[in-house]
Amino acid sequence: MRRKMRMVMTMVMTTRTVMMMTTMMTTARKMTTRNATISGRESQSFATRLHRMSQRRSPSSSSRRDTRPRPDGDTGSALQLPEVPTAEEATGVGLIGRRHAIHSSDSTSSSSSSSSSEEEKFQRRRSKSRNRSVNRCLPMNLVKEDLLGIHKDRMKIGASLADVDPMQIDQTVRFDSIGGLTRHISALKEMVVFPLLYPEVFERFKIQPPRGCLFYGPPGTGKTLVARALANECSQGERKVSFFMRKGADCLSKWVGESERQLRLLFDQAYQMRPSIIFFDEIDGLAPVRSSRQDQIHSSIVSTLLALMDGLDSRGEVVVIGATNRLDSIDPALRRPGRFDREFLFGLPDREARKDILKIHTRQWTPQPSDLFLEELADKCVGYCGADMKAVCAEAALCALRRRYPQIYSSSQKLVLDVASISIGSRDFLSAMRKTVPASQRAVFSPAKCLNPIVQPLLSAALQAVLDTVSKLFPHAEQGLKKHKKDNTVLPASMLEEDLLYSEDEDSSADLNRVPPDATATGGFLHFSRNVLNQPTSYRPRLLLSGRPGSGQSSHLGPAVLHALEKFTVYTLDMAVLFGVSTTSPEEACAQIFCEAKRTSPSILYIPHIHQWWETVGPALRATFLSLLQDIPSFSPILLLATCSVPHRALLPEVQELFHAEYGEVHRVQVPSQQERKNFFKELIITQAAKPPASQRKAVLTSLEVLPVAPHLPPGL
Repeated sequence: MRRKMRMVMTMVMTTRTVMMMTTMMTTARKMTTRNATISGRESQSFATRLHRMSQRRSPSSSSRRDTRPRPDGDTGSALQLPEVPTAEEATGVGLIGRRHAIHSSDSTSSSSSSSSSEEEKFQRRRSKSRNRSVNRCLPMNLVKEDLLGIHKDRMKIGASLADVDPMQIDQTVRFDSIGGLTRHISALKEMVVFPLLYPEVFERFKIQPPRGCLFYGPPGTGKTLVARALANECSQGERKVSFFMRKGADCLSKWVGESERQLRLLFDQAYQMRPSIIFFDEIDGLAPVRSSRQDQIHSSIVSTLLALMDGLDSRGEVVVIGATNRLDSIDPALRRPGRFDREFLFGLPDREARKDILKIHTRQWTPQPSDLFLEELADKCVGYCGADMKAVCAEAALCALRRRYPQIYSSSQKLVLDVASISIGSRDFLSAMRKTVPASQRAVFSPAKCLNPIVQPLLSAALQAVLDTVSKLFPHAEQGLKKHKKDNTVLPASMLEEDLLYSEDEDSSADLNRVPPDATATGGFLHFSRNVLNQPTSYRPRLLLSGRPGSGQSSHLGPAVLHALEKFTVYTLDMAVLFGVSTTSPEEACAQIFCEAKRTSPSILYIPHIHQWWETVGPALRATFLSLLQDIPSFSPILLLATCSVPHRALLPEVQELFHAEYGEVHRVQVPSQQERKNFFKELIITQAAKPPASQRKAVLTSLEVLPVAPHLPPGL
């Protein structure tokens, strides 16, 4: 059986082999026939080419015709046969050589013409691409009528402004629409407006105004809003200033070198249309800190931006403004005079600034809120930025609409409303504030808050005593605690107070031209009496709020003091801040907070529950904290504020050395007096209990006013 199977398998294999060989032979035969056909065609084409070449040579051979008279009288008008080709030509070698020579000459001329045409096409494509990129760099504050000259130049090369759709800005935003940023606006006028209005001042002293500034601060504090207002202000008058706005990622591209090209085109366009302003929003995405771990492409972009801002080429009347929320993420080379000459901190607005912002957002309302209501609302909006207060005003209007016409939420059709009957009250603002979370408190909770109305009868006197102590230890606090009084002095609000604090011996403009008799080699021109007498100075300002547990020094008094000193930047050194970031160690977070406090001084370092803090943290963090605290200059305006729930003598010796009771740096919170307790219970029991309880009425849709359906309007109206 096995033998039969083997025989069958052998026969099958033999059959397959024969079939394969037959197929291969058939394929070879077909290939031979095809090659023969091709060779025949080639020989035929060769003969055709040979005949054509002989015809081409016929004019030259006709010149060698025999023109002698024939016996029959014919002068040779009959056609003559062409000359017999030589052996070399018969074999085709010479003919092929000539054919190659003729073809090479033709190909050379055709290649040169084609290369020139390709070069022209490339130049046209390049100019069109560059023109398209330049069209994207048009200023935002100028309309098409203002760009007629540029439009004519573009039309000559086939470009049009109709292909451009730049981002439009709100034309209604002006400097008077911004509250609480008067000094920033004055500095921008010095950089942009004054060189155009008063060029003789800069010409006399041969100086150039600052050509760059950097806006930094928390989100929603008005950095982009100031840039928009500057663009609109520059669009007024006879000589307009071109305004270019770019986000940090607008100039980035996936192609190597394209980002640098976009930056060069932007600065070139701004230089051609000078005076101009270039505003980079979120510049930290365009020019981050260069390091060895960073991609080389980003380093090239940063280097290009540095060279364009202050390189070998003159920038001319081009002002560069950058805005960022992360100042430490920007390359340090940008933060020097010549590039970003000035840096403006956009912090959270204080009480007066919040009132101005609320007044701006409600000035179109009818009726307008009273000044007393706006002052009270500004007191409640601690930690709110400008964008937050704008959102509160918008939400208050929606709350008033919801309260007046709740029917519109249950109807899918448009109803007829009496807009004049919608009035915004205090309860609408309270509802809006409950729904709005400030931007500054979404990531990090702010410790500053005012005293709760419930505990005001108990702690109002203690808070005033603490504020008096703070004023003695930290004289800079008077700037935040003083009441703003109105006077009749005709001076702009942006005038710096320190500019008015000159003594009599400093009010002489001829000191630079004459040598005083008591002048020595060490100098007798600069007098520092102004710094000693008029500048607030303090030696190592520190304050500890101590008392029994439950006295309110950490839960009420400490946050209330920070609320009263809201003009200064507060840095919290609690354990949640130091240990909350997993990417950095507590020592690094502590060092970073101290660096920020030095940079933004006068500032406040706040440590709640310092007795628990000192016992919980490790020795490395304690040593870091002590070394950083000792490195702060003695007269630096940085206040260290701490709270504890134990007496000062019960603290550890290292903590006691930080606050000296004999210097007045320890304030003990006393127990409320009998009269304060009586006022507390009087307000809580007698006054509040006498009021009727709030009714929990539910809105019934059937009892509401029936509103008619608005008529349907055509789509065009």
